[in-house]
Amino acid sequence: MTSTGGTTSGTGGVGTGGGGTGGTSSGGSNSGGSGVGGGGGSGGGGSGGAPLSSRANVCPPGPYAASPLPTPIPTPTQICGGFRFTEGPAWFSSQRVLFFSNFRHGDATTTFNGDIVRYVPGGACDVFIPNTGSNGLAVGADGRIVAAVHLTQTVTAFDLASKQATVIVGDYMNKKLSSPNDVTVHSNGTIYFTDPAWELGARPELLPQAIYRRDPTGTVSLIEVLSRPNGITLSPDEKRLYVSNVGSVRVYDLDAAGTPSNGRSFVAAGSDGMGVDCAGNLYLTGNGVRIYTPLGQPIGTINSGSATNVAFGGEDRKILYITGGTQLKAVTLNIPGYPD
Repeated sequence: MTSTGGTTSGTGGVGTGGGGTGGTSSGGSNSGGSGVGGGGGSGGGGSGGAPLSSRANVCPPGPYAASPLPTPIPTPTQICGGFRFTEGPAWFSSQRVLFFSNFRHGDATTTFNGDIVRYVPGGACDVFIPNTGSNGLAVGADGRIVAAVHLTQTVTAFDLASKQATVIVGDYMNKKLSSPNDVTVHSNGTIYFTDPAWELGARPELLPQAIYRRDPTGTVSLIEVLSRPNGITLSPDEKRLYVSNVGSVRVYDLDAAGTPSNGRSFVAAGSDGMGVDCAGNLYLTGNGVRIYTPLGQPIGTINSGSATNVAFGGEDRKILYITGGTQLKAVTLNIPGYPD
């Protein structure tokens, strides 16, 4: 069960080159586990208005290809490089543009900053909003970027026109979040995000490392405490929520309102960020991109080298954009997918 808190309120104010080395394909199984827990409290600052949603009307009608991977598995191509650490890609179809985070690691006493970078296909990568301190990004139904921001310890929305930042979640039980890492948005406006301590630095850790949910009314709930929650994404039918933890991926059932239950192990494989295609296949990142069926069976691996997160984009949403290390890469697959 989840426990609920208060509501949120208030407003806020390159290069080119080649890539990895092909990939592999295979088959396997999934596993089950424990339930969901957490304690109640209140959320932080934010604003009302249109729901923040990225998943409605994304996928074309099926059927889809039997495998997302072409034969032979293609090598991802570098689009741009020279960054400090790339993360959190999100494709905005209304703008035909990809945004991703470039953030700077620091030592134990550093507050971690960075930028939101823009890539327009066929062009260069450039800084779109500087000094955001963001990590994972998602697409809002109102056109804003929804970001997990470790710099300010918030989930924040950024307007594309004004670049104004509005805090959506700033605290829980009147305590600051640690360092929000990744975020995904349900079509009803519910926001799910992970809050590990990876980029906390010397700031005090006031809350357990956990997964959180902000419902359309602004109420923030703790879903489950994990050792190091990281990537997060939804299944295409929005009946499942996937969350990566150290050495494993967990899955939660979602009801029609997006309320999670029945948390359990999905695959015994760790991941940084995650993505999903229109057939429901799950994409895990780390040393390459590993793909699993909705039953948890391995499909294959895209050997991209270092990978932190993925997003589908392009006119037909079949281009898989891959962040990792100092680069942004891309590869074209057989099945379209989700933009964040």
